[in-house]
Amino acid sequence: MVVKTAHLLYSGMGGLGTYFMNFVDSDKDNKFESMAIFGGIEPLYEEYRKYCGQKGIHCQVLKKTKGLDIGFFKQIYSALQAMAPDTLIVHSLSMTLPAMLYAWRYKKKIVMVDHTPREAKTKLEWYYLWWAQKMAHSVVYFYPKQFEVLRQRFPNLRGAKNVAYISKAIDHEYFVPGEERHRDLIVIGMAARMVPSKDHAVLIAAFQRLSSMSTVPLQLRLAGDGPEREGLATIVQESEHRSKAEIVFEGMLEREQLLPFYQNLDIYVHATQGETFCYSIMEAQACGLPIVASDVDGVNNILKDKEDVLLFQRDVLDELTDRLQQLIDDAHLRHAMGRRSRQCAVNNSLKNNMATNFYELFIRKTGGRS
Repeated sequence: MVVKTAHLLYSGMGGLGTYFMNFVDSDKDNKFESMAIFGGIEPLYEEYRKYCGQKGIHCQVLKKTKGLDIGFFKQIYSALQAMAPDTLIVHSLSMTLPAMLYAWRYKKKIVMVDHTPREAKTKLEWYYLWWAQKMAHSVVYFYPKQFEVLRQRFPNLRGAKNVAYISKAIDHEYFVPGEERHRDLIVIGMAARMVPSKDHAVLIAAFQRLSSMSTVPLQLRLAGDGPEREGLATIVQESEHRSKAEIVFEGMLEREQLLPFYQNLDIYVHATQGETFCYSIMEAQACGLPIVASDVDGVNNILKDKEDVLLFQRDVLDELTDRLQQLIDDAHLRHAMGRRSRQCAVNNSLKNNMATNFYELFIRKTGGRS
């Protein structure tokens, strides 16, 4: 049974498009006929358009204005009518209302996926998620604490039975370690959208401090783009350490560019105020890199401190500097953590095939009927 499925996604760059591409790539047995509706205030990120074209995926792009846009809701509803999917997977909370109305009218299955860290959710998004938890066939979370946070906010959800936990995974056969390098330079990197919820400024400050006193040449490479980029570049230009610290802004990298980016690093850092489940960390792990990351939800409940990752308290410059210094000084530790990273990524990928897990969820909910 092939499940005709429409994914509702945000049009701009970010984790939702990456999730969709990983979902499609994980569908090795062609259990799904996947379609996509991309909507939002940003134009469609070109990598998503290219991917859908390469895979022959039917997709539609809908433009939204800021604030409540009833016309946008009507467009989503009409697009769903034209696609006529058996199931809907809603990744963007702002698209919940028309998706729910379509599913209710045509008696179709709808699954919500909670991608947004609690630190980034708006009040309206919390209520969208509450409503989805009441009405959807299933709401997918990546780990139990995500749902616990919602349940603390809305105690009447305590008996919710439509909760499902499906972990993210990446393609460990694509993201692989590069060739062993013999060089004095140590390259540190981070791949993330440059937004307030990522602590790029703290990473830059820690790197500049390390560079000013290190006997080893260091380089920091930052992949990503966003509203904070200009301000971060200004910080670098105005810093007293600018002559000593080599900091490179890579810009937004597509998937084929990310692989060599990771393979050229010695240490991966993810400074953040909160995650659901971070693709950049998993990709860096698959490339065999030691990880330094913020001690926040979406990291500390998935990776073990001092084994899978070196954690530092969010925004604490001294702790981040210390963790990086440990890895800079100890090549054996870097290599040992890198090997463990690779094994963690492989194990997770083999254990958590997203398409298979979603398919089983749909079958379990319908008793085998399409």
